[in-house]
Amino acid sequence: MTTAAGTRGTNLPAVGGFNQNVILSLIRRTPGGISRAELARSSGLASQTVSNAVSRLIEEGLVEDGDSYVHGRGKPRILVRLRPDARHAVGVNFDLESTAFIVLDLAGSVVARRLVRRLPITPPATLMRAIADGVDDIIGRAGVDRSRVLGIGLGTPGPIDSQLGRLLGHPMLPGWDNEPIRDTVAALTGLPVVMEKATNAAPAAHLWLHPEVRDFAFVYYAAGIGTGLVLNGQLHRGVSGNAGEGGTIVVPADGLPAARPSEYLGHLVAPRYLLEQAEAEGLHLTAGTEDGRFTELLDEYGRGSPVAVTVMERAGRILGRAMSTLVNLLDVGDLVFGGPRWTDVAAIFLPLIAEELANAPQRQYPHTVNLMSASVGDEVAAFGAACLVLESALTIDPAALLI
Repeated sequence: MTTAAGTRGTNLPAVGGFNQNVILSLIRRTPGGISRAELARSSGLASQTVSNAVSRLIEEGLVEDGDSYVHGRGKPRILVRLRPDARHAVGVNFDLESTAFIVLDLAGSVVARRLVRRLPITPPATLMRAIADGVDDIIGRAGVDRSRVLGIGLGTPGPIDSQLGRLLGHPMLPGWDNEPIRDTVAALTGLPVVMEKATNAAPAAHLWLHPEVRDFAFVYYAAGIGTGLVLNGQLHRGVSGNAGEGGTIVVPADGLPAARPSEYLGHLVAPRYLLEQAEAEGLHLTAGTEDGRFTELLDEYGRGSPVAVTVMERAGRILGRAMSTLVNLLDVGDLVFGGPRWTDVAAIFLPLIAEELANAPQRQYPHTVNLMSASVGDEVAAFGAACLVLESALTIDPAALLI
């Protein structure tokens, strides 16, 4: 039976919890504290509703009464403020090159962080055990009560099956498709796990730190490259949870070695392919690991090696052309860049991206596009994954109000 438009009911028992989380969100976004009267005005809720919600939050230990201040006539108003240490979230992001661990408090402040290069990624059970051990270690380093940890946000390469918590056909992680990563990490740690693609977790970090920004694309540069999207203030995951496969943007490029996998952006600018280009063009790199050879390539660039300069600056221009396509398609005002490898290339790539955007022959947008590096460093995806835990635990989707 179909339901006529406008006939869906309201799930009233959920309203109280929804209102409570609206109030908590307003308190969280006002670090200096906010009065109950101001909460009522900002939320549009009745004073008694606000008072009841604040009382429940105090009982749960999430907020507390703070300083008082005089506002006109009458008795002083008491400010309500967040108790940041009331809850914590752990963020983990594993990449082919590194694994980041982070602990955030309720305000989103970093309590502890750790970056581990080259955890063993095969077999899968070894990595998942290492992740569980790393979670135990970071909670210990943070010195927080484990019972106050809301859960773990787990950032991973993509694509993923967001329903089953698994990877889907990652070319460099063969055999992982049937591994229940999310559920295994949850079982090993005894904590709830939210699993998200790193390219979605990273923009969640920027959105948490800059909630006023409504529309932006986040370019995540790691072992590969992807683009996370925030549209109208909401993280855009797509139908399957795999939006943002920006590495498959086709960018025609001249002057590249003939032996390249494709003209996909990822095959043109990701670190391993830049190494292949440099070596094909005669630059001898001697380090035994990809990480070491990429460092060598950057050192050669710094010394003015003609091959290294050609490879790196060509990559920056190719990335700029891809960004022009992205901005034309989405009409976003901000492009944010980050990821485990971004700090290595930011000074090279950003000016070239800006130049390509300014001179794009098919530019369709009239506004200035703001380019910036993420304020969180290499751990941006782990930070964002932890933010998603805070969001999922402390907010209620408006859809939950409908029967």
